Amino acid sequence: MKQLSRLAEGILDRHPAPAIPLHDLCLLIGKETGSHPPPPEILLGALRSDPGRLRLIEGSGDKLASVSPTLWVLGPRASLSDVEGSGRGVDPDAHMPGLVRRVRESVRVIGETIEPGSNLALARWARLLREEERVRRCVLPEGLLQPPPEAGMPPSTTRP
Repeated sequence: MKQLSRLAEGILDRHPAPAIPLHDLCLLIGKETGSHPPPPEILLGALRSDPGRLRLIEGSGDKLASVSPTLWVLGPRASLSDVEGSGRGVDPDAHMPGLVRRVRESVRVIGETIEPGSNLALARWARLLREEERVRRCVLPEGLLQPPPEAGMPPSTTRP
């Protein structure tokens, strides 16, 4: 279980978006491992069993389902993997301008403060995620909209 949560952390650390819906994270894990994606329930269990690694942001009920995913996985702090000594020694956001990195980290930090189960707070934060992606698309040249090639990641999975 910890291995799965570490893999999810690595993917989120390299991904340009500050958070990813749980279902999309499952697909990215499948792509990275070259196997079938884990079922969302399994990944959710792994993330909940290792609460210090990544934060889950979830709404309550189905009222929000038509507007935004109800379960997001918030990426780690910008330098978490280097602080823990992953050995990479490289800033995963080094290819992005400072403005994009600051906006990404700001949206991620705001995500840490969302009251659990608050659909209104989640909807407002999801709106910030869409705005963060718009900033990224406006500021970055076309080639930098994607994660760096060594990250092996597809384009951003946040919804426009």
